[in-house]
Amino acid sequence: MDLIAARGQSGIIPDASVVVSLPAALTTPSDRPSRLRLPERRLLWDVKTIHGDTSWYQTARARDQQCGAVEGRAQIVHQGYLAHARRLDRRFHAGRHPGLVEQIILDHGRVRGAAFGAYGEWSWDVEWLIEAAASTAAHRLWRRMGGRSESSARAILITSYRRRMGLTVVREMASHVIRQSQLAGLSREQLGQVTRERQIQRAGTARAVAGAMRAVEIAQELLPAALHHGGGF
Repeated sequence: MDLIAARGQSGIIPDASVVVSLPAALTTPSDRPSRLRLPERRLLWDVKTIHGDTSWYQTARARDQQCGAVEGRAQIVHQGYLAHARRLDRRFHAGRHPGLVEQIILDHGRVRGAAFGAYGEWSWDVEWLIEAAASTAAHRLWRRMGGRSESSARAILITSYRRRMGLTVVREMASHVIRQSQLAGLSREQLGQVTRERQIQRAGTARAVAGAMRAVEIAQELLPAALHHGGGF
């Protein structure tokens, strides 16, 4: 979803817009995760990454709390969106409070931060989204999966999703470090050429990912039958 400011100017573009039921967002270091889910609604999402040599891992929160570094990064996403929206509103919608862009953000509740760290960890919003995805899949598929109950299927799916997510995060973080190390010593012109080539590669990767996701969907449709013939869990 694009939050366009005015007159065709660039606005705020969230990384995702998802209709889902999640617990209330954590907003301060003292907040504790809740298991109580709020009513389903459309939420805006922004993906962030932090690396091992950044200040996020030097904070007291990172020292004292498990996943404190990524949670700290995730919790400032909403305020960043509001600050950006207000700048756009001052430029294009002066005299309105809240401005047009800010109001669109507020209408979607708190912007959720999907933050991933250098060690394969993620913020609570990501964890809750994984659980929500597993709950939805288990509700639809537990019988076809050959499970004894929806809850047992959900537990298996959560474990599977967490493992896949963790492997993906660690792999991509390592790939980023390798790619960036190859840029040391290049001129500005050379860096520009590398950037253009990477844009072409990303377009090709996006097409490949779309094809891979379709293959996964087909495999998931066939898996329940295979599990059923092989025995339940």
